[in-house]
Amino acid sequence: MAVAPGGVGFAIEVKTSRYEDRYIVLVREQAVWLWRFRRRWCGRDVMPVLCVARSRGVHRWEDGVFVVSIDCLVPVLRAMSY
Repeated sequence: MAVAPGGVGFAIEVKTSRYEDRYIVLVREQAVWLWRFRRRWCGRDVMPVLCVARSRGVHRWEDGVFVVSIDCLVPVLRAMSY
């Protein structure tokens, strides 16, 4: 988990190069748990993020989860934190 200065939380699941649908579900459930039970840490919102470490140039929404490659992770998190 990461929390931006503006209060947006990020539930981040990292996979090496491939992922299955169950990981999309897993990170979405993690974000819901964080929002319900740790709201004081991330008061505005919690965004589910699946980071694919061995890919490049990936940044897309997939079933309510932002799927992003490691090279795009920081710029995407910065953009989503406002």
